[in-house]
Amino acid sequence: MAGYWGRESGFSTADALRVVGVRRQEVERLAGSIFADRPAFLVGSLAAGLGNEGSDIDVHVFTEGDAPVGLMELFAGERPVEVQQFDLGIPRGLMAGFRANAAVRQLKIGPCAVGGEAPARATQRRMAHWLYALPFSADQMPARVFAEDDESWVHAVLVRGAVEETLLCAATAILAEETGASATAYTWRRTGRWLLETVVRAAGDLFVAEKWLPRRIARAGVAASLAGDLYGLTDGAGFRKVLGRLGVEGLDPKDVVVLRRPDDAEPVKIGPARFILLTKTRLVQDTGVPAGPLGDALADVGPEAVLRAVGSQELIPRVDPSRLDAVLSDQL
Repeated sequence: MAGYWGRESGFSTADALRVVGVRRQEVERLAGSIFADRPAFLVGSLAAGLGNEGSDIDVHVFTEGDAPVGLMELFAGERPVEVQQFDLGIPRGLMAGFRANAAVRQLKIGPCAVGGEAPARATQRRMAHWLYALPFSADQMPARVFAEDDESWVHAVLVRGAVEETLLCAATAILAEETGASATAYTWRRTGRWLLETVVRAAGDLFVAEKWLPRRIARAGVAASLAGDLYGLTDGAGFRKVLGRLGVEGLDPKDVVVLRRPDDAEPVKIGPARFILLTKTRLVQDTGVPAGPLGDALADVGPEAVLRAVGSQELIPRVDPSRLDAVLSDQL
């Protein structure tokens, strides 16, 4: 898979641990019976070739059918070694779900999944860890967490996740910009950072961790001029311009992001006043802002009312999977 840095370079667990001055055998000795007859992998920034001398050592051990145990923290000298156990059914179940419900489409920036929303951010992070996982033993089976023919699916799903995050950030930035909020420039910078993350993932560098983004930009071969434009994004006009440059100009947050009432929201009337009860404990003013596409709400009631509804959590911005699928299909 293009950009799958660890596999392409022949980078090994021993190579990764050498960065922090720890031998593979030392970790195996610390883990003891935890590793017995189980596939064990080094994960995290060290496995992805991004770690430094201050990095922790993260290890995932896999079982079949056994009850997973909680996080165990060991120490190699003063170096934390965090060991966590998982059932192999977790990555296999993820892949079965993706293959049953999604498809991979090739955009101008790279592959992207269509057919259902991306998994939660924590799941995406775990998928990235497993994609770059390095085996402790060359003979262990499986030698990879994800099968080789699953890696292109993981790539596409992680790009989809970054696209959705970009759109949600852009929706917030639009509200800030259209209400003249002081946070406008900041929210657009966050949007630019997420769009840059999307570009980096699409180019094949898939380790999900913002702190390593500058190194990942270089590793993915993203043009310095594009990275500079995205780091310096400050307004909606710049956002639309760079979307066109990337060939995904159809990604309009006003069309793809929808406003939804929380599942537990209950209308409450007290005299002539109307409220919304949230989480059974919090009463907020019913602003009258309609649920539905962000663009429709802005046109119907204006940005100030929409911002109040979102700020009180009367309405929650969400990416509509079917709307995004339609847009992505048009961008092929």
